[in-house]
Amino acid sequence: MENQAKITYSVCLSLIILMAACHPNAHKKIKNPELLQVSPSNNLVINSEFISFNDKAINKVLFNGKIYPLEDVIDPETFDLLPNFKEDSLKIALPYYTGMHLYCYYKDKNYIYFFDEFEDSVLRVMSSADNYFIAGGAYLIINNNVYCFAQHVKQADKNSFRVIQSFENHSEWKFAFGVDKNYIYEGAHIMTRKNFDQKFWPNPDSLKLLYYERLPD
Repeated sequence: MENQAKITYSVCLSLIILMAACHPNAHKKIKNPELLQVSPSNNLVINSEFISFNDKAINKVLFNGKIYPLEDVIDPETFDLLPNFKEDSLKIALPYYTGMHLYCYYKDKNYIYFFDEFEDSVLRVMSSADNYFIAGGAYLIINNNVYCFAQHVKQADKNSFRVIQSFENHSEWKFAFGVDKNYIYEGAHIMTRKNFDQKFWPNPDSLKLLYYERLPD
């Protein structure tokens, strides 16, 4: 009886190993295995350590209004954080963003993906991989819309939008701020006068002349 139990256990274990080995995700090459991993159930997941303020691994993607498992949409061999692509890192330009602070943008050979840590529970396909423009820092332009950290900069004018750099008060880092014909933006929002006064602008008098009276208190 004991031998039969051992045989049954060995057969079950062999079947589990065989099923895992035959699973379509088991032998896929992964560009960044620290970021993209295979779960115990053999599904692709994004490591939760790469998603700020969120302790749950992401295993779904929103594409054309429907939700799919990651493995049905992304290409593991080319999928990575946007700053990990050299050509994109050069356009992002500032070390603060290329280092540890752009967990919201991803790319593979087919698509650009967003993850808004405050709004999303899934990855979102935002555009094809050849239809985006990095304005600098965390600012991207896709389909005439401006985004910062995956959030829509609703008031931004795409045609006049550009990025300028400034030091925060008492900070060693340079940060990117959006500027268009109407406003200065801090993140996805119009900058306040109080915050404007706390920046070390490279040309504060000209910026004040152009924007200060339009900014909210």
